[in-house]
This record gives sequence, C-alpha cells and structure tokens, in this order.
Amino acid sequence: MITKKEISTWFCNINQTMSQNKDYLTELDSAIGDADHGLNISRGFSKVEEKLQTIDTCDIGELLKQVSMVIMSSVGGASGSLYGTMLYTEGFIVGIFSLIGVYFGIKLKHYIHANSYKKYILLLNFATLFIMIYKTFF
Repeated sequence: MITKKEISTWFCNINQTMSQNKDYLTELDSAIGDADHGLNISRGFSKVEEKLQTIDTCDIGELLKQVSMVIMSSVGGASGSLYGTMLYTEGFIVGIFSLIGVYFGIKLKHYIHANSYKKYILLLNFATLFIMIYKTFF
C-alpha cells in the first residue's frame, strides 16, 4: 500500500528535478510562451515540499487535495490550474475508492467468511491507480 511517506518522497524528488531543470524548462517555454514556466513550476513544487512538512494526515486522498491547493495557489498561468486540478481530482478519486473499498471489503468479508477485507481494498487500490494513470494520460 502506498504511504504518505512515499508520496512525500515523490513530491520531494519532483521538486529537486524541477529545481535542477528550471532554466531548461524556462528556455523551452521561451520558444512558445513568456519564458516563466521553469520558475513557476520550481516555485510551486518548492512550496509543496514546505507544505508536506506541516500535513499530518495519513489519508492519501486528503494529502493530494492539500498538495493540489498549494500548486494552484503558487504556480502561475495555466500550469498551476492544470496540475492542481489533476491532483485534486486524483485525491478525490483515491478518497472515494478507499471508502468504496472499505465498504465492499467489509461486506465481502461477511459473505465469504474471510479473516480480513484488506485484500479487497488492495484490489480496489490497483483499480484506482489504473484509473488515475488512464485519466492522467488519456
């Protein structure tokens, strides 16, 4: 199961990568835009890393929603809205699937006389991951 620590590590790695490549991203943006993408995205993920230190929830959906709000408020232009909305939607989907997974997992546990409903939650988490990847790229 994916944990808050793993999600935080991912975002810290993204921040590091964006910081290291902000000049290159800005150069790419200068060909078609206003040459600020690298600075904006680097600033946004730096704020995300700061925010992660103060988030005390273990709920991955809530974590993604809070990160999305930081992105939307700190990254300018269309990128802030796009990245923020994507993360907010993914956080919502994770939250809904977690609730559905717990509900059906508990129901199935009673019907099949299993000791745990966790394997059903795991299956629904895989379904959630698939849907998130699909929504992100297609």
